[in-house]
Amino acid sequence: NNHNVNSHATAATLKLEFGAESATCRDPCNAVALGCPGSVVVTGATLVATDKTLDYSLLQLSRANQDLISFFGYVSLRKSPPKLHEPIYVVHHPDGFPKAFTDRLENGTETVVTSINVQNECGQDQIGYMADTRGGSSGSPVFGRSDHKVIALHHCGGCENVAHGIHNIVADLKTKWKHNLPRCFFHATSSQSQCSLPQPHVELVGYDSGSVSAASPKLCCELCKKQRNCNAFTWTENLDQRRNTRGGGTCWFKSQVGTLVRTTGGVSAVVLS
Repeated sequence: NNHNVNSHATAATLKLEFGAESATCRDPCNAVALGCPGSVVVTGATLVATDKTLDYSLLQLSRANQDLISFFGYVSLRKSPPKLHEPIYVVHHPDGFPKAFTDRLENGTETVVTSINVQNECGQDQIGYMADTRGGSSGSPVFGRSDHKVIALHHCGGCENVAHGIHNIVADLKTKWKHNLPRCFFHATSSQSQCSLPQPHVELVGYDSGSVSAASPKLCCELCKKQRNCNAFTWTENLDQRRNTRGGGTCWFKSQVGTLVRTTGGVSAVVLS
């Protein structure tokens, strides 16, 4: 959002974490704000465009940092406006906690667009919806459940949350900033990995089903998928005690997730169904 980042100086010093999520719902980091660090952290970005009225900022990472996060793929935007009463979900980090998906209220009611023209103290011509968010949810994408495309940018909470329609933001980028967005903005790729994002400083204890040497944790997912009974893994770095040097590591395959322990050296993930 513009109310988060609105200057080149702020953008240049940003610390951006990717993959700040937990391997399972049982991970102790779920209960700690900022307790699930991102698996990839980069610093600095270029402010390409920003607008206070629509409360958005468009940032661009350096080519080197783009390569570091290419693993995550990217989402796509919907060109058309949101539809009244269409089901939606919000992907966010409320209060700095790990990534959360809000698609239902506490009473079990699904989250939907409740208004397409909200006028309040947060702004004009906004999209309204009922979804549980907290401080720190600002800037989160609101997805349409029918096509999983971003339809709005969350920016203000209340009894009825509000966001600015992504179609209005795209129009502003074209008219005011003269940015013709590339096709990839509207046609997303997806990560090719069949495992959850590797979580640093997490070790899965128990249910060992095998092991193999691997230079990095990125190789463990494919190796795990080739095992007959592997549903999760932990990668640990090798340490030569005599030379006090590090090099390569080991993938420890797990038949079940087991117990999660916070460590300084382990990296863990689970196989996605």
